[in-house]
Amino acid sequence: MDTMFEEIHKDFKKLQKASMASAVGTLNALALFCVKALNLLGGVQEARQGAIGGKEYYVFYTKAGQSSKVYSRPVLKKLFIYDAAAFVRLWGEMLKSVNPQKCVIEHEAIGKLIYTASQAFSCVYDLYKPSSRKTPGTFFEMLMSSLLAITTGMPIGKQIHIPGETYKIPTDIVLYATEKQTSSLVIPTKITTRERIVQPWAHHRIVEDVFGKGRFKTILACVSELQRDGEKGVNEICVPNQVGLFQTYLAELSGLYYADPPLSYVNAGFAGLPVRSLGELFHTDLPGLVGLQT
Repeated sequence: MDTMFEEIHKDFKKLQKASMASAVGTLNALALFCVKALNLLGGVQEARQGAIGGKEYYVFYTKAGQSSKVYSRPVLKKLFIYDAAAFVRLWGEMLKSVNPQKCVIEHEAIGKLIYTASQAFSCVYDLYKPSSRKTPGTFFEMLMSSLLAITTGMPIGKQIHIPGETYKIPTDIVLYATEKQTSSLVIPTKITTRERIVQPWAHHRIVEDVFGKGRFKTILACVSELQRDGEKGVNEICVPNQVGLFQTYLAELSGLYYADPPLSYVNAGFAGLPVRSLGELFHTDLPGLVGLQT
C-alpha cells in the first residue's frame, strides 16, 4: 500500500502541471487508483454515527503501529462509489453526457462521481500523509475546474482584476463570460469552510462595488462541513446564523453547493441563498448562473 501511495503522489504532482480542460482523464485515473487503494485495505472500515439526520458514515483506517490506528475523514455511504468497476463505467457515461452547448452534464450520477473522486483521494492522504492538509483541497479544486471547463467551454482563471488597482482578487475558479454568457461566475472551492466561510461574501462585496450587480456572480463549492468526533462520532460544523448575516448585510451570493449538503444549512431557509448539491449545479443550475444566451 505504501508503494501505491507513492505512485498516487507522483501522479498528483504530474497532474498539477496539466491544463484543466485536458486533465479530466488523468483526474479519473488518479481517483480510480485511490478507490482501488482503499479497496486493498480489505474493507477496513468502521461505521460512524452523528446527530445529522440519520446519514450513515464510515471511515477507513490503517494501523500505524502495533496498537494505534490512523483514521480517514468520514465518508457518506450512499454517495461513495466503492466498486472500482462501477466508478469506471459511470465516469465514462458521465463524460459522454457532457453538453457544453447547454452548459450541463446530463448524468444523474455526477454528484456521486465528484464525491467519490474527491473523498477517495482525500482519504488516501488522510491515511498515508496526514500532514499534507492542503493537497486534498487542491485536488478538489482541480477536479471542479476541469469539469467546469469541459461543461461550459468558458475561459477559466483564478483572479479578478480590479481596474485601477495593482491588486487582483485571488480565488480558486473564475469562469469568464464571453458573448454567449451575461455573467462571469466566481467559485471558491473548499473541502470544508470552518472559520473561512466569510471570504466569498467579502470578495463578492468588493466585486459588486466595482462592477455593479450582475456582471459577476459568486457561488461556494464544498465537499461537506463534517469532522470526526473522537473515534465514534461525526459532527457537522456549521454557522448558519453567521451565513444569514453575511447574506443579508455583506453581499448576496448566488448559492452554496456541496457534495454532501449540511442539513443545518439546508434547513436554515436562507433568504435568496439556495443550498444545493454539486450534482444539481452541473445537472441543472449552471446555465442560469452564467446567464447562458441560447
